[in-house]
Amino acid sequence: MKNRVETPLHGILRIWWPWLLTCTPTQQMLEARRALVVASDPAVAERLVAWLSAEGHLPEVCASFSEAKPALDARPPDLLVTELKLGAYNGLHLALRMKYRQPGVRTIVVGEADRLFEREAQRHAATYAAWPMENDQFVRMMRAMLPDPR
Repeated sequence: MKNRVETPLHGILRIWWPWLLTCTPTQQMLEARRALVVASDPAVAERLVAWLSAEGHLPEVCASFSEAKPALDARPPDLLVTELKLGAYNGLHLALRMKYRQPGVRTIVVGEADRLFEREAQRHAATYAAWPMENDQFVRMMRAMLPDPR
């Protein structure tokens, strides 16, 4: 038998393992909505994740269009929140992708105030939000888009 090196994590798992097996997801966890945040600016991503988490969503973050594509295809979220500017592509490309591949996914595109981008977002079944914005504005917009799960 090989000598195994035991780390502090092994000790913690040995103590807590029986308890972890008895845990069941709470109703809130079962009702939580998945949200995908696609933002190349870490400050924007951090703010959006904080707002979504505070509202009971389970946010996942992608930093680019190419990172978001496989995440959207593998497991579509309930809500997609994307920055407009994502390098060679933009958030409107993701909105268009969702419109045809997953029409039930609600999409918010955030970017500088611009009527043309706002109209384009509407054409792609998305909501355009001028950034920067305040928490209460974002929450109102999000709640209007997503029906209450209860």
